[in-house]
Amino acid sequence: MAVSVQAGPSQGEPRVRPDPAAVLSAVHGWLDTRPSPAPALPAVLDCVVGGRPVRALLTYATQADASAEL
Repeated sequence: MAVSVQAGPSQGEPRVRPDPAAVLSAVHGWLDTRPSPAPALPAVLDCVVGGRPVRALLTYATQADASAEL
């Protein structure tokens, strides 16, 4: 699975990149509440990190995703 993160609008304030660990924690918690089998992808998860809206897009990982360095 691959996760893309998009910060939402912040009402006139500069756009701030959310902490990726916080977003992945939200994704993990969401996945943990899903019954087996895994949810259909793509899926969109809207959450709030540090008081700001964040959208996480969950997709199937490609071969390039699997071999990418972090």
